[in-house]
Amino acid sequence: MISRAQRHRFCTWLIQSTLARGHELTDAELQMPALVFAPHPDDEAIACAGTILRKKQLGAPVRLVFMTDGSRSHEGFIQPERLSALRRSEASSAAALMGIEPNEVIFLDFDDSRLAAQEAAAVARVREIVRATQPAQVFAASARDRNPDHRATSRIVRAVLGECRARPQLYEYTVSMWGRWPWCGKIHTGPRPYRLLTQAMPGLIRCAAFWAQFRDVVTVHSVLDRKHAVLAAHRSQMSPLAPGAWTLPQLSDGEFLQWVFCGYEFFRARR
Repeated sequence: MISRAQRHRFCTWLIQSTLARGHELTDAELQMPALVFAPHPDDEAIACAGTILRKKQLGAPVRLVFMTDGSRSHEGFIQPERLSALRRSEASSAAALMGIEPNEVIFLDFDDSRLAAQEAAAVARVREIVRATQPAQVFAASARDRNPDHRATSRIVRAVLGECRARPQLYEYTVSMWGRWPWCGKIHTGPRPYRLLTQAMPGLIRCAAFWAQFRDVVTVHSVLDRKHAVLAAHRSQMSPLAPGAWTLPQLSDGEFLQWVFCGYEFFRARR
């Protein structure tokens, strides 16, 4: 078995290697007006709360768009209508902690887990928002994330930006990666050594893609305490809604959030 300590050493090296060859966003870049698209309430906090906080410190206008209502994150524990209302309230609180005004937060309220089925309508709504706000930068989920709403968000945003004459700079962020091997989880070789290769290979491919593509970085050590507070505002995701309900701190025995709060936020710049 590859130990947790071995994985952590490798992932720490990978982060440092990516930083060494990456591009740190400058203050001038962080001052640019931005639109942030979150597939669900809490994705913005996980992936780019630190970047938003840094941008707001520098006076940048930031608008936040939630694509889905987040109503199915705890299916079986709470009714979707109640959870949708709860997550909207939490998202508003989190946005306020980042310095985003209520009129700068947009809830599109597409059905959680079913964004792909509503893609045409979502493209139309996103097109309206982009035309109205004319951002210099757009932040959105990566097409590499395994969650279908994340992939749909990526397709929708890229389709709209592809229509723009003065195309904003697109920065893609990842949420799913931090919850997958080697960042999290165990691999057991079992009786056949080749299992190590067959299980580890997808993870190593992800690492190579991260190293090669997610090379635009924002250092967020100075706002890390505030990022903790922003994510904590999403209480339905951070503390149990009911006995047996999952929470973000429980994922992989806390490893997921360890990487979320590593002090850096990584993006893939779509040139």
